Amino acid sequence: MEAENLLEISSLCVRYPGAEATALRDVELVLKAGQITCVIGESGSGKSTLFHSILQLPGRVEITQGSVRFRGNDLKAMPKQRLRELRGKGIGAVFQEPGASLDPIRPIRRQFYETLRAHDAAVTVRKAEEKAEEILRALEFSDPHRILKSCPAQLSGGMNQRVAIALAMAPEPDILLCDEPTSALDVTVQAQIVEELMRLRETFGTCILLITHNMGVVAKMADHVAVMYGGRIVEYGPRKDVLHAPAHPYTRALMEAIPTLDGRTPKGIPGRRPDVFPEKGCAFAPRCRMSCKECETRGMIRHTISGDHWTLCPEEVNRGD
Repeated sequence: MEAENLLEISSLCVRYPGAEATALRDVELVLKAGQITCVIGESGSGKSTLFHSILQLPGRVEITQGSVRFRGNDLKAMPKQRLRELRGKGIGAVFQEPGASLDPIRPIRRQFYETLRAHDAAVTVRKAEEKAEEILRALEFSDPHRILKSCPAQLSGGMNQRVAIALAMAPEPDILLCDEPTSALDVTVQAQIVEELMRLRETFGTCILLITHNMGVVAKMADHVAVMYGGRIVEYGPRKDVLHAPAHPYTRALMEAIPTLDGRTPKGIPGRRPDVFPEKGCAFAPRCRMSCKECETRGMIRHTISGDHWTLCPEEVNRGD
């Protein structure tokens, strides 16, 4: 049986409030139940903007075209109260810094209670603590009682990030959005976070959208990979197809820039990303070894490689396959 479509992003164009330039252009993406999708790309490619476009946090981004639909419901058209209820219960979020979701001086047990009570006014302190302990044990915390009694200021950064993940899962959301949750942590703790997120999928069937720079995390976790550049998804497909048979020149350049153990010297990507994304043509063209003059002026169309593996390139331009 094919997995259910939980979130459907269609022709999405986004800008920042007060700005004229488009930050995301014609983004297409579908998140399915129980699957992990990793979004990769350089800083400034639009990954975090996509994150905020899904969350619909006030004042962060402005959708100018297209839609973000959760279970068929357009989030932009949704009443504010319904949208507030959806955040956390339907769509949870884990930020890069746990301080974005944790009060440093309030006990963890109290924060679980307040999170659960925001979605169920009838929940008691006892029920909230039982639920919190259940989640912490499911995520293999060694001492849930100590964690619940502690304040975030008493815990390490890695432990706080693990707690932030558990807290986001307390209302049992269908989708968990993670914005680079491992980037500020050491390698050992990164591995713990990766295992924890994968355990969420196995235990609760959670759909996860993970934004990351870490290609090792992508290789370990992803079912599908979306490659972003210039405010667009330029390649999308199953993990093995994208990582081992990349079709877009930018994806190939990313793969060539990764250090390996075989002695091959990584290749940097020449030039720099644009500060303003062009309305027409390929934003990567000035840095692309395969580009021609038409790449900067022609429209972008989707080229299907195989199955649900596709890439976005200027129409009628040879991608160098």
